[in-house]
Amino acid sequence: MSRLTCWLVAAGAFSILLTALSPETISVAVAEEKVRSATISEFRVQARYRAVRLTWEARISETEPLTFEIYRRMVMADGEYTLVTSIKGTPEVKRYEYIDKTLPVEENYFYKIEIPETKEAFGPLQARPPFSAPST
Repeated sequence: MSRLTCWLVAAGAFSILLTALSPETISVAVAEEKVRSATISEFRVQARYRAVRLTWEARISETEPLTFEIYRRMVMADGEYTLVTSIKGTPEVKRYEYIDKTLPVEENYFYKIEIPETKEAFGPLQARPPFSAPST
């Protein structure tokens, strides 16, 4: 009675399937896995008068666009965040900016960016925008 044995080996962006067809014969199949990724660098938040400016650079290795979801939380960095907006990212664009003008009160705000297609998350970063008019 012959016995079929298989091994699946993941090596970076490749998967290798080894199948023992007999004691003398092994079949090898190699498949390249498409890995979606976006690298965010220089993620910054800057407090403005009644607003927060978010800037970041992204290197997208895909031809298909990815989504940058911007989340915000008041007071503490841990806990539940609220989705503020979604921005489509493409390989052609390297620098991104979003100004959050939807702040209800003068408070500490924490921001993070998530990319749902790649399951990546960046942040949180903190900003406290002033709500009092600047003195002159």
